[in-house]
Amino acid sequence: ITAAAAGTIRAADVDGIDIDIDVSGASLADIKRYAPVNLPNTPPYRLQGRFRNPREAFIFESFSGRVGDSDLSGDASYSRNTKRPLLKANLVSNLLDLDDLGPLVGAPPKTGAGETAAPEQKQQVQKIDASGKVLPQRKFAVEDWPVMDAQVRFEGKRIVDAAQVPIENLSANWIMEAGVLRFEPLRFRIAGGTVTANVNLDSNAKPLAGKLKIDLTGVNLRTLVPGSGKMQDPLGTLYGRIDIAGRGASIADLFGTADGRLALLVNGGQVSNLLIELVGLDVAEALRILATKDPDVRLRCAVADLSIKSGVATPQVLVIDTTDTVVTGSGSINFKTEGLQLVTRAEPKDFSPFVLRTPINIGGTFKDPAVKPQMGPLAARGAAGLLLGLVNPLLAVIPFVETGPGVDSDCGQLMQQVKSKGVKAPNQPAAAASNTK
Repeated sequence: ITAAAAGTIRAADVDGIDIDIDVSGASLADIKRYAPVNLPNTPPYRLQGRFRNPREAFIFESFSGRVGDSDLSGDASYSRNTKRPLLKANLVSNLLDLDDLGPLVGAPPKTGAGETAAPEQKQQVQKIDASGKVLPQRKFAVEDWPVMDAQVRFEGKRIVDAAQVPIENLSANWIMEAGVLRFEPLRFRIAGGTVTANVNLDSNAKPLAGKLKIDLTGVNLRTLVPGSGKMQDPLGTLYGRIDIAGRGASIADLFGTADGRLALLVNGGQVSNLLIELVGLDVAEALRILATKDPDVRLRCAVADLSIKSGVATPQVLVIDTTDTVVTGSGSINFKTEGLQLVTRAEPKDFSPFVLRTPINIGGTFKDPAVKPQMGPLAARGAAGLLLGLVNPLLAVIPFVETGPGVDSDCGQLMQQVKSKGVKAPNQPAAAASNTK
C-alpha cells in the first residue's frame, strides 16, 4: 500500500487526525494488514479523499478514484463503539467495468491488453486457464467475516462489459452481521428486463452454508441477440428463477454441492429455421432453406425445468417448440465436475423426403462443450435403406422419409409448471403463428 497525506495530526491525541489522503494498492483487502478493517478482494485501486479519526471511529469521506478500470466515489465510516466494529458506506460508480466485480466472487479481473490487474490476479488467471474450469474456485476469506459487521450500499450507474451485454443500473445492499454475509438484494437491469438476486452466506456453519435465489423477469432476448436479414424478431422474452442451497467456501463448492431448482422459459419470438432443420438433420429442408432464404419460424415456447441434487441438474422438462419442430432434451449437468451429458431429440411437424433424424449428444465441459449426432440411429437407418435397396433401389429412401410425427406442446401448461416454481411470467404464451411457414 502507498499513501500520501496532507493535514493535521495532533500527537497528543490519537483521535485528532484530519488529513487529505491519496492511497493506492493491489487490493482493498490488503488494508486489513494495517488496520482492523475487513474489506473484499478487489483489483488495484487508487483513492483520494478526507480522512478523519474522531473518537472510536475512522471516517473516509468525499473520496473518489478508481478500482480496477472502474471509477468509485462515496463516503465510508468505521465505528468501534458497537458490539462488533461496524463499517458503513455509500458507494457510487458512474462507469463500472463489470469484470472488476469478479474478485468479489472469487474470479479474477480480466488481464488482457488495457485491463487493470495485480500480479497475483494475473497468476490466478493462468491457474484457472490450466484447470479447464469455469466456476470460480478461489475460497472466500470466511475466517475474517466475524471480525466486523457491515452495511454497504453500492450503485453502478453505467456498466461496461467486454461481451457488450446491455446491463445498467446495478445496485446492491451488502450486509455483514455476526459472520453472515447477505446481499438483500442485488439488482440490475438487462435487455429491458430485471435480474434480482438475494444471497445468504453463513460462515458460522462448517463448511459455509449458502443460499441463492435469482429472479429473471422480462429479459428481451431480441436485445441480447439482435436480428439480421429476415430474422428481425429473434427469440423472445426470458423469465426464470434459480433457487439453490449449497455448502462450501467458494462459488464452485456451493454449486458443486447444490440442491434446488432452476426454471426458465422463453415466450414468443422467432428462431432460425435453418438451425431447427439442422438440429433435426433434415437435409432436404435445409437445402431448400439455403436455396430460397425461407423466413425463420416462430418460437411457440421454450421451457427448462431442472431439478438440482448434490450438484447435478436433471431436466424434468426441456422443450423448444416452434411452429416447425419440437425439440426435447434429457440427461444431466454436473456442476461439480462441470460436465455435460445432454441429449436432444427433434421431431419435425411436417413431411420431408430426406431426413437423417437422430438424437444430438451435448457432452464435454462448460469450458469446452462438444456437440455431435448419435451414430447408432444413423447407421440403423443406413442399414435399413441398404437392405431395401437390394429389393428395389427406389425403396432405399423409405427409412429417410419423415412423415412429421411432431405435435404442438401445451405451452400454456408448461408455462404454468415453471410458474409454480416461482417464475414471474405471463399467464399465457405469446400468440403463435400457424404451422405453415
